[in-house]
Amino acid sequence: MPAAPTCIQKSDVAGQLAQLQQNRSRPTAIIFLSGPSATQVPIETLRQHDVICVNGSIDYLLLNDVTPFIYLVTDHNFFLKRKQAFFTNAARAENLVVSRELYDRASAEEKQRLAGLDAAVIDRASKSKKGGIRRKLRLAWKYRGCHEVGYHAPWLKRQSIIGYSRDISHGYFHCRTVAYAALQLAESLDYQTAYLAGFDMNAAAGRFYESDNQPRLRTTLDQDYDVIVASLTFMKSVSQMKAYNMSLHTRIPYDVLPFARPATLLPEQRIADPAVTL
Repeated sequence: MPAAPTCIQKSDVAGQLAQLQQNRSRPTAIIFLSGPSATQVPIETLRQHDVICVNGSIDYLLLNDVTPFIYLVTDHNFFLKRKQAFFTNAARAENLVVSRELYDRASAEEKQRLAGLDAAVIDRASKSKKGGIRRKLRLAWKYRGCHEVGYHAPWLKRQSIIGYSRDISHGYFHCRTVAYAALQLAESLDYQTAYLAGFDMNAAAGRFYESDNQPRLRTTLDQDYDVIVASLTFMKSVSQMKAYNMSLHTRIPYDVLPFARPATLLPEQRIADPAVTL
């Protein structure tokens, strides 16, 4: 009997991502997020695309017999507070991708379970969110000659580092929303187009899968909004993938992330004038 997997090595991720790229079945991905508008996407549309889902949004998909191609969780707090649900749902997804922060906070037994699920563990391009001379020089050395990674690292510590990676085997940039990591993951797998479902960015509306009967995870969307918009704006200068927001109730300007819906939507479900804010 082969020995049980014990841990995941950092060098594994490039090979795992290459395998994920080979296994994807379509050129288009739907990134299924946590905003209430995610549930407005027809189930049949979800079934006709590769779906990358995050955090608790997987519950809705599994309940509706949609098996996500990738379950992505970068928030270690989500993992720590919902471990049982995390492992149950991860086992039902086709593939699992988690952040190094999540992996490092898992117990030895939990690391074995993650290895058994063949989880790909992705690292941040920069552990710090803030700039500064040392961090700027460190990033310049780390990514010298790397054309898949673009970033802006300010000299001042009070300003934020922003960047985008077309190949997250080199690391991904975190701008306080898992949606941004999902975009970088999608492009790393060579998707030509990604649609974001539930990218409402409205802290007051909450996450659609949270109920009054359970404690809600803290959100910092309002505080981080400017950094998120700046990161999405920067992404356009680096990314070669088309990305669209499917939400009609988003705070993100459409000139930053344009509105569109997949062609598989029925005619009556398409929007004639998506620029109109409802």
